Amino acid sequence: MAAEMYFSLLGGVLLAVTLAVAAAAAAYLSYRRTVPPLPAGRRVFLTVLRTSILVTVAVLLAEPVIRFVERQTEQPVVAVLLDDTQSMKLSGPDSLGVLDDFLARAGSASPGGAALRFYPFAGTLHAPGGAGGDDAEGISGGNTGAPAPGSLRYSGQSTNLSAVFTELAKRARNENIRAVVLASDGNYNEGRNPLNEIERLALPVFTVGAGDTVRRRDILIDRVFTNTLAYAGSSVPVEAYLRSFGYSNRRAEVTLTEGKEVLGVNNPNLTGEKTEYPVRFSIPAGAEGVHKYVVSVGGLPGELTRENNAQTFFLRVLKSKIRVVMFAGAPSPDVSAMREAVAEDPQLAITGFVQKSAGAFIGDGGGQPRRGILDSADCFLFVNFPSALTSDGTIADLSSAMERLKKPLLYVHGKAVDQRKLRAFDAWIPFSVSAPNAAEDLVFAFVPERMNSNPLVSSENGDVTPASWERLPPVFKMRTTFSAKPGSEVLAFAKINNVTLAEPLVLTRNLRGLKSFAVTGHSVYRWRLMAQGSAPTEKFFTSTVSNALRWLTTRENEKPVKVSPLREIFTTVEPVGFRAEVYDEQLRPVENAGVDVQFTGPSGSQTVRLEPLGSGRYEGSSPATSAGDYSYRATAKLGDRNLGTDNGRFAVGPVNVEYLATTMNRPLLEQLAEQSGGKFYPADRADSLWSDIAAKADLVPVEKVRRREIELWNWVVLGAVLVLLLAVEWFLRKRWALL
Repeated sequence: MAAEMYFSLLGGVLLAVTLAVAAAAAAYLSYRRTVPPLPAGRRVFLTVLRTSILVTVAVLLAEPVIRFVERQTEQPVVAVLLDDTQSMKLSGPDSLGVLDDFLARAGSASPGGAALRFYPFAGTLHAPGGAGGDDAEGISGGNTGAPAPGSLRYSGQSTNLSAVFTELAKRARNENIRAVVLASDGNYNEGRNPLNEIERLALPVFTVGAGDTVRRRDILIDRVFTNTLAYAGSSVPVEAYLRSFGYSNRRAEVTLTEGKEVLGVNNPNLTGEKTEYPVRFSIPAGAEGVHKYVVSVGGLPGELTRENNAQTFFLRVLKSKIRVVMFAGAPSPDVSAMREAVAEDPQLAITGFVQKSAGAFIGDGGGQPRRGILDSADCFLFVNFPSALTSDGTIADLSSAMERLKKPLLYVHGKAVDQRKLRAFDAWIPFSVSAPNAAEDLVFAFVPERMNSNPLVSSENGDVTPASWERLPPVFKMRTTFSAKPGSEVLAFAKINNVTLAEPLVLTRNLRGLKSFAVTGHSVYRWRLMAQGSAPTEKFFTSTVSNALRWLTTRENEKPVKVSPLREIFTTVEPVGFRAEVYDEQLRPVENAGVDVQFTGPSGSQTVRLEPLGSGRYEGSSPATSAGDYSYRATAKLGDRNLGTDNGRFAVGPVNVEYLATTMNRPLLEQLAEQSGGKFYPADRADSLWSDIAAKADLVPVEKVRRREIELWNWVVLGAVLVLLLAVEWFLRKRWALL
């Protein structure tokens, strides 16, 4: 390393010399004669002291700068990436022995004078030799982190090649990495396709394939498809895919279990003519909560490994039916249409009350809305309600139940609505009313473009789309002025002919845990009856009502403390991580809360404190733990105040994706090499690798220049020295009694 130093004056040399001469002259004149007279020695000392101070200040006015330039030559480096995952043990009968031979030769290799830097990897890139990347920076020769043959543990439980290339690209910005050698079986099971990262890496990648492309005898559960949510009492289909290699004319036994209970057994016939067999089950959704299931296949003689014979999945079971309690101000086609739409959804149950006279109803439950019925409701549905006939007692009972239990509301306006009595539900109604006018217009629904992606405008099953809204028949709307309240979201505006009004027709609100969905028009039965026979609209009404009720009754977002594991299944070598969101009573994010997560399982109980990330978000992890099922309970506190709790389940280690790919992925390794300008080699035929790298890669040293400046005129140390010299002069003048 060579270092150089330069001195310069930003204000110019002439200015510095002129000021310095003037400063020296002023210092000389100030001590040429003193009162009282001093001996010559003392006058000379004071003159020199003041001259030093004034000349230094004069030079500083010219803005002096000292520059240090350090030059360092870095020799070229070839990064050798070593796959340290468990799939390497399965990719061929002697893949590890061949790879050890390759490492033995690589330990002393030096292509074109370049140094080799070895990086084992699994889910991410490890530092050279496991020592940390910065330790190897700036090496001038020799190989760093070269593992001894047989020293790699091959214990990684996931492979993320895209993350490996991304991390290497970051290192290449600070290190003179000129080429890459990838020794791997080419299988990845996390992250994006690594071919997407090769262009960003901008280095030739020479791939060394470890393993066989011929599959050995094995049987495994490749994947499982099912719902993640279900309702208690429903039947949930499960479709598992069994893969078989090397077996024919055999029966396999595939079992679905929950804990120790066997829920189903299937015995597919392995013909040998195909490798994949779908296996179907149907499971009854049990009690409300999170359930863990395992699909497994019994072992067969001679299979490669039994580590891939099972797959685990979780199912969240919700309560059996959403209970809707409807109140109507008078009989009408809208009442029938809403009741029928709710009844068509098997996961919805409706109890209806229609006002017939002052304080009296007709309908279910004996015709009277008893408190037990109100308290059991998951959602209330108002159609043309409350009316002038609705008693104050009924309104008080309803508003009390809704407020006490935070019940949501689906509201359809009507001509019989009493605006004064409607104010009792003002906290739920997402609109305000002014200028009452009983006259009516036929209006169409207009959905603004920004709402097209809203799940209540575009349903996942395609029954409701923005095009459906455009083709709906018109409904009636009173000329009363409706305005969206702050915090409301307008899904559709009212449109007359081709003129869009600034008034909401359909809108929602979710404020302080009170959710509502409202239609300001009436005669919505037209969206059901008159929309039949047209594919875009025939399922619109039923799906919209169903979607609205499900959105209204989904209360997860209202929990003040929400904690979830980063994944449902962790491996035994990765940390168990959690994320959390914490809110106060008004659902405002809480900063700096203490969030503790305690999880319990086969290894006992552990507690992890989550760290704040800002905006009420928290995250944290604990060290890897043993395999098994775990339950967790999280508590959030702010000082001594308990903000809330959450709980759930996760699993560790029952499935290892590394065992799903048991052969070398040669096509990917060849593509990586070709796309980056490198070359592919089987591990046992890589003798020309190092000479090819020397010929193809640009293995040249680079000179790194590091510059550092000290602005003397802005240097605190020099300022402190000047103050000290001035203090010395002042002290001597006082001591010698100078005027």
